[in-house]
Amino acid sequence: MLALDQDEMLSRLADEEVLALAAEQERIVITHNVRHFVPMVRRWAEARRSHHGLILVTFTHTDFGAILRRLEQVFAARRDQDEWVDRVEFLGRK
Repeated sequence: MLALDQDEMLSRLADEEVLALAAEQERIVITHNVRHFVPMVRRWAEARRSHHGLILVTFTHTDFGAILRRLEQVFAARRDQDEWVDRVEFLGRK
């Protein structure tokens, strides 16, 4: 796990750089930033640019328990990293 807000250098990255770094390192991005990441991942798809997964969290930032429970469910349903390539998942209340 890599939390961008825990590293001063990483916290300065633009959203596009975050997705590119995650793709390079084969990491899944988990973010609340739906407004910026939805159009960006759409552009990536149109350009046939691949990423290793994106989870867009629509819970409030402070609803940690609900976020963790839903993340556990999502990762239990897709255990293989290959299942996440170019996948976008919205994480919110059912």
